[in-house]
Amino acid sequence: MIKIIIFSIFPKIIEKISNKFKNFLKNNFFIFSGPISLPKKIYKINLLRSPHVDKNSRDQYEIRNIKKIFYIYFLNKKNFKKILNYNFPSSIKVILK
Repeated sequence: MIKIIIFSIFPKIIEKISNKFKNFLKNNFFIFSGPISLPKKIYKINLLRSPHVDKNSRDQYEIRNIKKIFYIYFLNKKNFKKILNYNFPSSIKVILK
């Protein structure tokens, strides 16, 4: 069994790519489950605008990470090579476990 984790900060891109990857798995007759959505992780950052004068003046930023998981069962060497050769865009990070 292989666990594939796809994550990005762009929600529209990750939906599009997860649907394409799901169709790729269906067309190549893989036995899989997914995409399973995980909760968003939100990182919040506060920056002082002027460090010397006004301490109440701050900028606030946040980064949202979105994750999807695929579980793929019963792989052989040919199928594993197909998955490794699949092209994901550079804005998406992929982890194989």
